[in-house]
Amino acid sequence: MVFLHSAAHGVFSAGCDVVDPTSRELADVYGNASGYPVYDGFQHYEVTGDAGDWLASKAGIPSISVELTDHQYPETSRNLSGLRALMTHLAG
Repeated sequence: MVFLHSAAHGVFSAGCDVVDPTSRELADVYGNASGYPVYDGFQHYEVTGDAGDWLASKAGIPSISVELTDHQYPETSRNLSGLRALMTHLAG
């Protein structure tokens, strides 16, 4: 699962208490292709509930959150690069 948000400029891997290894792998693939920095979890403010963390920790569905650079531009080219890289990675 890929969630798009704004604006913390980065790819954040999911997991409650502990980063989900498959989510981290997907974050690395997306980050390398898109140029966003990759982080383990979201540290910008306290999060008391997150769909991505629940999916990865409770439902076994890896997820990442892509935080755009700002609130104005979707950065289409770099995000398409990230999504294409994920699809290639998952198909391989």
